[in-house]
Amino acid sequence: MGCFRETLAISSFDKSLIKEYVRNGALVLIKTEFVEKINPPPPYNTNSLLSELTGKFRLDARYTMKILQDLFESGLITYHRTDSTHVSSAGLEIAKDYINNVLKEPRLLKLRSWGSEGTHECIRPTKPYDVETLRKLLINGTLKSFVNFVYTHFKVYDIIFRRFIASQMKPATVVKTRLTVKIGEYVKTFEFVSKILEPGFTKVLPINVVNLDGIKNGSIIRIVDHRIWKGSLYSLYKQGDVIRLMKERNIGRPSTYAKILSSILNHGYVIESKNKYLVPTSLGIKVYEYLTTNYSFLVSEETTRKLEKIMDDIEKGKVNYVEVLRELFEVLNRVYIEERCVEKAKAIET
Repeated sequence: MGCFRETLAISSFDKSLIKEYVRNGALVLIKTEFVEKINPPPPYNTNSLLSELTGKFRLDARYTMKILQDLFESGLITYHRTDSTHVSSAGLEIAKDYINNVLKEPRLLKLRSWGSEGTHECIRPTKPYDVETLRKLLINGTLKSFVNFVYTHFKVYDIIFRRFIASQMKPATVVKTRLTVKIGEYVKTFEFVSKILEPGFTKVLPINVVNLDGIKNGSIIRIVDHRIWKGSLYSLYKQGDVIRLMKERNIGRPSTYAKILSSILNHGYVIESKNKYLVPTSLGIKVYEYLTTNYSFLVSEETTRKLEKIMDDIEKGKVNYVEVLRELFEVLNRVYIEERCVEKAKAIET
């Protein structure tokens, strides 16, 4: 039976009770198996790539963007500031070339354009070079680059390459196992991939497989590790979580995600814990409270969304930028005049 890691949060300050739960293990109430096809994920765009690199691989967003800039300027990846997952015809040819001639698995090829064409396409390799080939070409001088490549460059390139090639391959057919377990008075259901029947895209983008052959209804699963910690009353975010939220709420752009995170860190509004969580500082809280109390209509998410929509319309020629600037000036000037009146009133009172 394989070892696996899952989380079951238990709200208790009774350490002896927790130790008893660990000692008794997890009782398997129900075990079910079923066959399922898993489709490959789409190629990366800025949001999904930054979320993965800052989350799973714990890279800093600012450093990640520098690495991506290096790879782009070296001609190894497409433009890295993009909302699109679309793959151009040139990209499809690269995937086809690699899968047919390097992997030698033409039966696994399944080309997809992943959405409609936009200003930029997905983040993908520009050549059919996997990371091993790239290393060799750089070492023997066949491929020239002004960038001094380090481990992170190769790591990020490999992540982009594998995801892109996988996106042009057939689905994987797997056996999934669902376990409903009881730990003390707590019951939770977990789901795992326990076997791979047809590898499909997992040939280049492996997934976690847990061997659960020795488990059946009534089995006791031994708990080999547990942690007791005091948590925050509020959910804390990591850089990848913030980027994902900005994307979901339509705030910011691929070109500004890392810059926004950099600004709040550099200004001391948040600090990053050793576990990579963003923790608001007293300064950050004071600035937030001041702005939302006095200028809520200017700093709201809705205002930000509207301004970004207006900027998009300016770019498309739908709106005259001079009129937009005039309207913004009138709003800000009105706020300034109101502030001056309040200051004068306070001065008279004192």
